[in-house]
Amino acid sequence: MCKTREQKKAKTRKAILEAAVHLFGKKGFDNTSIDQLAKEAGIGKGTVYTYFKTKSDILKAFCEDELDYVHKILANKTNPDSSFLEQIHTIFFAEFQYITRNKEFGRILMREILFPREGSIKCEDIGEDDYFTMLFPIIQRAKDSGELREDLTPLYVAGHFYALFILLVSSWYSGRVETTEEVQDGMYELFEQTLVGLRPTKSQ
Repeated sequence: MCKTREQKKAKTRKAILEAAVHLFGKKGFDNTSIDQLAKEAGIGKGTVYTYFKTKSDILKAFCEDELDYVHKILANKTNPDSSFLEQIHTIFFAEFQYITRNKEFGRILMREILFPREGSIKCEDIGEDDYFTMLFPIIQRAKDSGELREDLTPLYVAGHFYALFILLVSSWYSGRVETTEEVQDGMYELFEQTLVGLRPTKSQ
């Protein structure tokens, strides 16, 4: 009985999120109402509020799901003994794949992450601890193995690669980089170039 109830809740939540992807992408975040979300999902307005109190809460759910998705990809495609470059590339390319599944929705999601309005929910604040819990051990292992300099601050190392990730996402949306394959290859090349400057020198 409990399993059936949980399955039903998961199905309803998924329906709301899928409705949000469609409507936010088609109408925009501001022009989509909870009534429209409920109708698109085939449920009552009150049911939507049972799961999400505001539209910002829906964006929060996508950020949380993104972290879960990235965790799963990382676990399936790499192992702790993989190179730092391989692991960090896997993480950020998985993020790219997640946010660009629906181009217009991804645009809205990135706008809310990078340029949050007053009172809106910041994705980096929502899953920040979980995100760093994933990244920091990878960075530390890279420092221990000599792939990164020992004096580097993990937060700033993460910032290096996140900035390059944003550059590539922007390039994809602007058309300067046209295909997913170009993003994947470009990301690897940029990350590799960055690592050259973060590695220890031979004298260290």
